[in-house]
Amino acid sequence: MNKVKDLSGFLYGQLAVVKREGIDKSGNATWLCLCSCGRHHIVRADCLKSGAIKSCGCLGRYTTKIRSTTHGMSKSKEYRIWTGVKSRCSDAKNISFKNYGGRGIKVCKEWENFETFYADMGPCPVGYSIERIKLDVGYEPSNCVWIPLKMQNRNKRNTIYHEGLNTNELAVKYGLTVQAVIARLSRNKPLDVPMRRR
Repeated sequence: MNKVKDLSGFLYGQLAVVKREGIDKSGNATWLCLCSCGRHHIVRADCLKSGAIKSCGCLGRYTTKIRSTTHGMSKSKEYRIWTGVKSRCSDAKNISFKNYGGRGIKVCKEWENFETFYADMGPCPVGYSIERIKLDVGYEPSNCVWIPLKMQNRNKRNTIYHEGLNTNELAVKYGLTVQAVIARLSRNKPLDVPMRRR
């Protein structure tokens, strides 16, 4: 008969082996252990050595509690923005899907988790929303910022830019109407020629 190694005094995970307890129904050696939470637990030697059992069960309960604990932000503006981003990128029924997920815009793997999204972006200032720096790249930390809503409206894909300015800004710069700016740009005509007065 093989001699059973004395495990007394050894520490396995959260379990400190106190003494040999006996054998189970299958003939496996069992040991009385003291868990770090203060409870005693009887464990088979092979389960201790393999790491299959690391506590009296309190470790698993704690992990489950942590996973199920809400971040407390489900009603926050940041959470609503995050769910909106995910919806328009992955839900074909979302009215905006064709402009996002439908053309390949995705949410990075890390941001599938709200806590990670919030840790990267931080709180959203009042009057701001999320915006992608490069409009053909997805939602990821290096491509997203909080910007004023007024500025976001200028950054839509159908906005015309010239000289780094949008049509509204060009109209002010050159003393033209927005319609005139669009017409001239579409015909490759200069913007610095004053409009004719009727």
